Amino acid sequence: MRSTIAKAPGRFAKQLPDRSSKALGAEAPKRAAQTVAAGAAGAMATFFLDPQSGKRRRHVAVDRVAALMRHRAADADRRARYGAIRAS
Repeated sequence: MRSTIAKAPGRFAKQLPDRSSKALGAEAPKRAAQTVAAGAAGAMATFFLDPQSGKRRRHVAVDRVAALMRHRAADADRRARYGAIRAS
């Protein structure tokens, strides 16, 4: 929605962009999410690329992700065997 200045009637009225909170409100959450994501990415980069403890942290993270995947695979296998037994 556009608003007009009441001083100049007719075709000389200047059109101004709508600066209401409703018009600007749609971009604010997106901008906040981008700011938070950028901050989190920077914090992670600082955490993992630290010259003194970064190498250890990277190795610990790889080990934990590998363990998580192994446990999830074992759980899936266990559930599949249970389902096969219940189906027969």
